[in-house]
Amino acid sequence: MQDLTRLIAGAVSRCQPLMTKEAARAVADTIIGDIQAANFKITSPGVARPKEAHEKPGERRRASRPHVLKSATVVFSHGNCSMDCQVLDLTKTGARLKPVDVLLCPKEFTLKLHHGLVHHCEVRWRRGNILGVRFT
Repeated sequence: MQDLTRLIAGAVSRCQPLMTKEAARAVADTIIGDIQAANFKITSPGVARPKEAHEKPGERRRASRPHVLKSATVVFSHGNCSMDCQVLDLTKTGARLKPVDVLLCPKEFTLKLHHGLVHHCEVRWRRGNILGVRFT
């Protein structure tokens, strides 16, 4: 849990450079508490995941999302900023992504897959360091 706290506190400090280390750690502890309160499992340092589909009722996804592992780039701020990301699951309507820095990833962006496809995305959910996006 210490590694996860340190990871989150570092991300908070990068986003809010004037924040003290103690305040960043307090924010990290609050985030970890919220993750656990939302019934997520901490599976390994730095990774939170929702319970498996068979563990939670009411799956809302319209299409099954086959697992893939592809490299992509998240492009935002009118094309002036970008970050690498991994595409974990992919369908015609959306994807599950693992960006390099989930806290800096905006609500809307362009996803450029390295094999040429481009999708405009809207973030639908955030869980730990994973995003669920809908293609718009």
